[in-house]
Amino acid sequence: MQRACWVLIIFLLVLGGSCLDNDICLRGADNALVIEFKKIVEAESVRDTVTFLNIEAEGTNQVFYLQDPDVRDTIITKVVVTLNPYAEETTFTFNDFKGLTKTLRVGYKTEVKFVSEECGSERLQYDLKVLETSFNTVNVVRKNLDKGRFTNLEIFN
Repeated sequence: MQRACWVLIIFLLVLGGSCLDNDICLRGADNALVIEFKKIVEAESVRDTVTFLNIEAEGTNQVFYLQDPDVRDTIITKVVVTLNPYAEETTFTFNDFKGLTKTLRVGYKTEVKFVSEECGSERLQYDLKVLETSFNTVNVVRKNLDKGRFTNLEIFN
């Protein structure tokens, strides 16, 4: 019985290793920008809760709907939006329920990296910076975008 278990384990390891070589394309890049909303309370930054109807990303034809327009008490502390991978900047428009808007224009560099013949290439976004904003303060926390989906920007308003 013990020998059968070892044979099964070795078989699964060999099978798993062969799948990694042929079918799965491991990529590290992602064009998702993670924004966290913060406020200062007693000299410390803490997560803030905000209410937006949606966020529009210029140049991507994407609108990120954060909530149901009929449910206004839904609040968020963090949002994930998508950069335009074919440009060097993206402008986001944050729309609230009152018809007011805030804007955030970010710049970044894009590099095309060849992964493999089977997987093709991927676009890496890095050197993120805030070019213009109508928010009070925006801090760049992480300049590179990757699949880890770590916070890139902190917005204080």
